[in-house]
Amino acid sequence: MLNCFIKSVGDIRTREFRLVLIASAVYSLVSAFFLWLLILLVLKIDDFSITGLDWLVDTLGSLAAVIILVLLLPSFFGLIASFKLDTICSEVEKRHYQDLPPASYKSLIGPLLIGLRFTIILVILNIAVIPLSLIPPVYLISGWFLNGYLLGREFFELVAIRHLNPNQIRILRKKQKLTVFFIGLVLALISMVPILNLLLPLYATALMTHVFHYLQKKSIN
Repeated sequence: MLNCFIKSVGDIRTREFRLVLIASAVYSLVSAFFLWLLILLVLKIDDFSITGLDWLVDTLGSLAAVIILVLLLPSFFGLIASFKLDTICSEVEKRHYQDLPPASYKSLIGPLLIGLRFTIILVILNIAVIPLSLIPPVYLISGWFLNGYLLGREFFELVAIRHLNPNQIRILRKKQKLTVFFIGLVLALISMVPILNLLLPLYATALMTHVFHYLQKKSIN
């Protein structure tokens, strides 16, 4: 299992990984910039009637827009990077698993459905644990475990669907649920670190590709 972490760190330094990373970063910044311009345009169109305070509203609105975009940037990055996850999987397999048959599932529908289901479950469960924020230590731990479970499951299924059907994925995931959960906890920790969390979708895909092939080989043996 340790070898999976070592290999995935090495994958980050590859040219293909850097190209996807740069492209995701550029598209994310461009998208955020245009959204910022749109927010500013809305603020300019809105006619604030109290003379002398319109400049204050514009300034506060601009600052609020910047803060919102900074908070949303990881989401922009993750969304755009998600369209390149198959590229990361392919490059990792081409580099480390050349003896394996190519992926048998190439459709985008499966991964999109998994991502949509994951997002809905993530929102619902994170809202459900909000009352625990009254007890910060419990809230932090429960949030870490919850997101660890969800991240481990999502990325495992996103990688596995390239080689297995949904029923086979479910069987393998349940059989190796503790390992998948542990990997998810590691990913959840990474997601809490600013800047580093931008790498999460790409690194998680590379790591889980190694983990998937390791678990699949282990289950066969």
